[in-house]
Amino acid sequence: MIVGEKHTQITQSETLTWSAGKKLQLALPKNGLITRIDIKAYITAASAVSGALSQLGLFNFIDYLTIDGGGGVSYYGMTGDWSGRMMHLANLQEFPPRSWNDIVATSQNVFWTIHFGSYPTLNGVDNPYDLSAGIPAKDETTLNLTWTCPIAATSIDDVVDISSGTMTVTCYEVLNYPLRGVMKPVSSTEQYAHTANKTNRFDVPTGAYVRRIFLLSQDEVAKNTTNGPVLANDEIDTVALELPRTNETPVSVDWQTLAFTQSKPTSMQVINAPNTAYPYGPGGFAILDLRQLSNSPWGLNLTEKNTGDVKLALKVQNYSSGDDTTIFYDMLKPHVK
Repeated sequence: MIVGEKHTQITQSETLTWSAGKKLQLALPKNGLITRIDIKAYITAASAVSGALSQLGLFNFIDYLTIDGGGGVSYYGMTGDWSGRMMHLANLQEFPPRSWNDIVATSQNVFWTIHFGSYPTLNGVDNPYDLSAGIPAKDETTLNLTWTCPIAATSIDDVVDISSGTMTVTCYEVLNYPLRGVMKPVSSTEQYAHTANKTNRFDVPTGAYVRRIFLLSQDEVAKNTTNGPVLANDEIDTVALELPRTNETPVSVDWQTLAFTQSKPTSMQVINAPNTAYPYGPGGFAILDLRQLSNSPWGLNLTEKNTGDVKLALKVQNYSSGDDTTIFYDMLKPHVK
């Protein structure tokens, strides 16, 4: 610990109130290094559940979530459809023992954690002030979290809409810590609409360390009807990482095998039905963890690579129009100011 270093955990005084389809913004503190952000949503349904339940429906409460600094700096860009689902599934990997939702009468608290470092737990103990990476907030002129709200019909089930909801944000900061050279998060999202049963290749972003690649695959079930979209384990056949310039393929893995190694949710209680457990772990989500490939806590070093040097290859199977996959690149780069 640096002499004079202090840790703070502060719930922000401003509460965001859900408004269908709107973008809501919250100014984050700029006192030091932000190492973690906790998000709590309090969601109320329009009525009791009466239709076919949506997979991870309550976690649809976040459509997009971004964190941006001044001058167009993007620290966190979770911009695939209903990103709250992917955020939740990633949380299951980082914090498997936790419960992420809590029945409160006819409403429900739902929780997410955005942990920026590589060690969310250390020796089995929670590690919120993980200095392996963080947002250098003190060096920013502005720092905002932006939440894009879903429309009412995208949560709960295919009959019941959201009636109301709020979001509160808690920030963990390390004060009096030198920021120059600290690893800071950068990320980006691609929404890939499947086009046929073939292999599609994507340029992996360069100029940073790529720590993990999140993949969320879903079938063609309509997004606002019949409790869709449905996560599916049978839309992607294989996932590969290719190095075209050297003709190497360091990773080529069957989707089922990759997804099998992830922690799976088993059930969740549903608004207004506290004794009803709805199984929602059909798969459809996998993480390609490049820390394992690079033997580095920061992942694969692509800071000096060019666009096209590294490709992500997804082989599609069981194609139907409307199938798609959200790709989220979790990346880090050294902070320089």
